[in-house]
Amino acid sequence: MDTDWLLIVPRPSEVLRPFERRFGKSLKSLERGVLGAAGGSQDAAREYVAVWYDLTIAVLKLVWKRRPELEPFGQVLQGAVIAVAPAAPFSRWVSHEGLSRGIGLRLLSEIRITIPGAAPLRIPRRGKWRPWAEARSMHTAWQLIVVAFVERTVWAQETPLSRVIQLFGLDRTETARLFGVTRQAVEQWEQRGVPPERQAKLSTVQAIGELLARRLRSGTLPGVARRRAEAYQGKTMLDMIANDRHEALLEDVRASFDWAATA
Repeated sequence: MDTDWLLIVPRPSEVLRPFERRFGKSLKSLERGVLGAAGGSQDAAREYVAVWYDLTIAVLKLVWKRRPELEPFGQVLQGAVIAVAPAAPFSRWVSHEGLSRGIGLRLLSEIRITIPGAAPLRIPRRGKWRPWAEARSMHTAWQLIVVAFVERTVWAQETPLSRVIQLFGLDRTETARLFGVTRQAVEQWEQRGVPPERQAKLSTVQAIGELLARRLRSGTLPGVARRRAEAYQGKTMLDMIANDRHEALLEDVRASFDWAATA
């Protein structure tokens, strides 16, 4: 299969060709980020971490196509791979293959370690350590990447569910009503993630909230969402969402703002 390089092919040399064909730009961006961080650029370190996040997600999406039974555990597995970001530029893979290829192989190696039943990549034989910069610069890169990683991790703690709760000013009881579940279920979602069968509705509700937040005066969205409207047969926006009319509500909100923009 054309995706054997993801989880099966053991030789790094055979993995690199398809990996670079599909994700070559990302691998080069990772290298630029590390070198920039070694030169003292915090922005470059942030770019490295951002690309690592995006590449991890992109590669795992290919994995889910091959192993769909693992997708419900995606957040956990994704987190395990993302956690390796600060150490990847300093691995044996980099010493053996150079920065861009070595970082990419370190990422894929971690994915294989994480995915049950995947074949491990053959680790390079021990050889002479080949640093990609002087010791002080490599230390600077490590420090700045760790800082960027911590910043990004704290930022990433805001989940789609927490964002919806924030946008609409919801408590757990109101959140449970919107999705037709118990308050205890919402508490479990906050700890373990929203189950796949609820993801589509959650994404739509977030889209409604983000659109309204951009268009309304700051702080007014919770009140607007609770206001009864003739357009909704005397119901509120929250009532519409609770009654599974969220897609119709999104279209209506989009249409109303489109009309206002062209009026």
